[in-house]
Amino acid sequence: MLLSIVVIACMLSMLILVSNSLRTQTAEQDTRQTLRMLRVSLLQYHQQHNTWPKGPTPFALMQMLSDPSSRDAMHNVSVVMLRNKLPIIRDGFGQEIRYLAAIPQSPTALPDFVSAGLDGDFGNPTSDNPHSKQAAIDNVFGVDTEKHLR
Repeated sequence: MLLSIVVIACMLSMLILVSNSLRTQTAEQDTRQTLRMLRVSLLQYHQQHNTWPKGPTPFALMQMLSDPSSRDAMHNVSVVMLRNKLPIIRDGFGQEIRYLAAIPQSPTALPDFVSAGLDGDFGNPTSDNPHSKQAAIDNVFGVDTEKHLR
């Protein structure tokens, strides 16, 4: 009897472990797919207007959604409109995706979209705080998906 309970408990534990692993993997794939479409849309917007959308995130999304070429590239992205009519986009983990606007002083710092990843914490890779550095490790950027665009 006790052996049966132990076997069932082990099997349930394995089932939960596999289920959580599959859920995380699916969320990561959804996040990368969303970032890939946002990246393509961002590049379409730039090609059409020869400028990048201005941030913060909801305003950049409004600019991209108002442009036919960039809006078409976002056709499978789920956009949530808030009560104040501002759009947000969530990653596969349910966290809001952010837009990082271009830095005017740096011609190499192009704009991008970023997900906080599994931990939901954006962190800061250049911080002196070890927790903030650690939190930034799983951030996923749109540019990270470009190898899939080629």
